[in-house]
Amino acid sequence: MKRMFAGTIVAVLVQAAAWAAEPSCTLTIDAARLAPGKQAKLAVTVTGGAASRAPEIAPIDGLDIRPQGSTSSGAATVHQYRVIAKKAGQYRIGPVSVDVDGIRVTSNDVALEVAKEAPPAVVSALPTGRTAGSSAGLADRIYLAYEVP
Repeated sequence: MKRMFAGTIVAVLVQAAAWAAEPSCTLTIDAARLAPGKQAKLAVTVTGGAASRAPEIAPIDGLDIRPQGSTSSGAATVHQYRVIAKKAGQYRIGPVSVDVDGIRVTSNDVALEVAKEAPPAVVSALPTGRTAGSSAGLADRIYLAYEVP
C-alpha cells in the first residue's frame, strides 16, 4: 500500500514537471490606443525553455517596431520592443513564432489603435477660495490644472 501511494506521488510530480516545462510565448502591449508620434512598449515573454533567438516582429506599415533588448529570470525571458505610431489606423501585431528548445511555439496577437490626432489638453482655472480683501499675490488666487493626454 505504501509503495503504491509513493508511486502515485512520483507519477504526479513527474507529470507536474512536464506541464511546468511546456514552452509558451505570450505577446503583450502596454497601451491599446496611441496618437501618431507616441510610443508603446511591446513584450514577447518566452517561458518553459530557452529561445534559439529573439523573436522577429513582422514589419507593419504605419508602425515602427524596434527591438530594445531582453531580460531573463529563472523561468522566463522577456524580449522588449518599442512601437512608434506613424499613422492613424487599427493594427494587429503578431502572432510571433519562436523555437524554444527545438519546439516551435506561437504567441497570441495584440490590437493597437492609432488615433487620427491626440485628444485636446484640458486647461482649467479655478479660484482657490481667498476672500476679496486678501492681500495675497496672484499666484495664491488662481489654480491652474493642465491635463496631458
